[in-house]
Amino acid sequence: MYLCHQGEREAKSFEKSFDLILPFDISIFYRNAFISFIILIFTALPLTLKAQQSETVAIVAPMVGHSFSIGIQFKAGVTAAIDALPDKKLLGKSIHIKTFDDKCNTLIAEKIANNVVNYSPVVVIGHSCSMATVKVAPIYDHHNILQITPSSTQPKVTELGINSIFRMIGRDDVQGEIAETKNSSTLRR
Repeated sequence: MYLCHQGEREAKSFEKSFDLILPFDISIFYRNAFISFIILIFTALPLTLKAQQSETVAIVAPMVGHSFSIGIQFKAGVTAAIDALPDKKLLGKSIHIKTFDDKCNTLIAEKIANNVVNYSPVVVIGHSCSMATVKVAPIYDHHNILQITPSSTQPKVTELGINSIFRMIGRDDVQGEIAETKNSSTLRR
């Protein structure tokens, strides 16, 4: 499902253009859920927008190295969501993307998080690695910055009890149960 005001034809066009942006082998469900959630967040931002002409969205993920494709996917999803906005603006305000490379390293992630808060982003998309997310979530929470992690699966992310962080993927301890249920029902057929 796409949040598109121009109709079904434009939604299909949006889907086609996104296929060009993300040539990676990721599931359709995960990709569509991520785009839909990002667009939903952008439509909910009016509650948090300040009296300025633009807003910043921070993306924090590995941008080089062995996990660079995760960062590229985060950036492609956010870019697609912004491109879907009329004139690429929300309530007349430009949305700017600021990208940071945490290398999936907790020490680097903590330094970056302390830097990110200086930009006062309306939302941080990241971190991609669970341990980095656990380390930095209290920093963003302290500064009242919404954090969305599309890939942190460690249960501790939830167990931190922080209300300003949202995960877009199931917990490690639940994924196995779901896989078992799915596999056992498939094998019974």
